[in-house]
Amino acid sequence: MGSRRGNVEPKPPRVIVNLVPQSDTLVILLGWAGCHDRYLKKYADYYDKAGISTIRYTTPIRKVRGYPSYHRFAKKFYREVFEKGEYPIPAHVYFHCFSMNGCSTFTALWDLLDKRPGGDEFKERVQGILFDSSPAFTTPAQSAHAISFASMPPARYHAVFRETYRAFLYAYLSIHHGLVWMWSLMESDVYEKCYAYYRMLSIKDLPRRQIYFYGPGDDK
Repeated sequence: MGSRRGNVEPKPPRVIVNLVPQSDTLVILLGWAGCHDRYLKKYADYYDKAGISTIRYTTPIRKVRGYPSYHRFAKKFYREVFEKGEYPIPAHVYFHCFSMNGCSTFTALWDLLDKRPGGDEFKERVQGILFDSSPAFTTPAQSAHAISFASMPPARYHAVFRETYRAFLYAYLSIHHGLVWMWSLMESDVYEKCYAYYRMLSIKDLPRRQIYFYGPGDDK
């Protein structure tokens, strides 16, 4: 399709578990849009060196068509980590959510736990959440830029193809945003169903310990 240069990520995103022997703490890292595992691993290594177990996963932004798409990937994460029963979950759990891709994955998983056996027990083990450049409500223009850049990085695609894709995304997301607004005139919880930011605001059982990291670039 586009002009490709450089190495292509050889494997699809997957759940990677690293349990440190005798560790009573687990940090679940959920990556940002377009994040390759080798980058997320650098963050996980800090925890590993401190004797803290980690699980890392990044929802593939190419396959996301809106917040409802994240429910499918939350189910994938649940199957790999909980349903198979291969990994003992430590007593203390923390989430480290990167950008809105990680935040959206988290909210979808948090809702899924309400519908699965043992979900309430796991939630009781969650001691806190680190929000890294999230949560935030993104405009159609911001979303189109982030998705197009993550899906068609400069190292692999010519700018012409990326900008064309961004323009189509912007048009699609703008129409979707308008439809959601009209739908919200008839139903009160529409924004919670369609946007992770509003879903996050409405969740009542989040742990009290929450840390937010933001930088100057997050305003763009």
